[in-house]
Amino acid sequence: MNAYVFTPSDELIGKFEVSSAEELSSAFAAFRATEPAMRAYSYIQAAGKVWTVTNLDPIQLREGRVAAESAQAEKVSATGTLRHPSGGGRSVMTRYTDAYLLARAVTGVGITVKIISFVIGGAIALIGATLGSKSVPLGIGGFLIGVGIGVPIYVLGVLVSAQGQILKAALDSAVYTSPFLNEDQMKQIMSLD
Repeated sequence: MNAYVFTPSDELIGKFEVSSAEELSSAFAAFRATEPAMRAYSYIQAAGKVWTVTNLDPIQLREGRVAAESAQAEKVSATGTLRHPSGGGRSVMTRYTDAYLLARAVTGVGITVKIISFVIGGAIALIGATLGSKSVPLGIGGFLIGVGIGVPIYVLGVLVSAQGQILKAALDSAVYTSPFLNEDQMKQIMSLD
């Protein structure tokens, strides 16, 4: 698999091949030999995960995205609890949360259109059935008109709802592969907690 190396300011430095996460440190050491300008708190992204280079000599990797100022704060933290660095995470969370809200709204509009199709088609078919008590051709005609109006509206609702689901799927992929989010933030954004 490919491992991509970024500066702390998110600029791509380069990439290298690694066969598994266990070999990441040794493969990174070989890559570092070709990149003398490497600095601590660069990060490596591979297989949907992120590791931060917290030390270059000896090489130390820490899973997750860690900013230099956050690492210093963690060292002096009296509580001993680790804080995930913002590193753009808050603005990214807002962006993805808003996008999920839009995807849910589009899906909801699709469901509403499907319900409206049943109401309109059913009302017209019911009126046709009522008229059918006086004349059978009017009843059949009313039923066919109700179906003819209700089915296309229902199909439109299915298409709108599918667009919302497609947007959700694309967002799931984007959130999962974002180097700016930790696992808890991903669950929160996708409403999985």
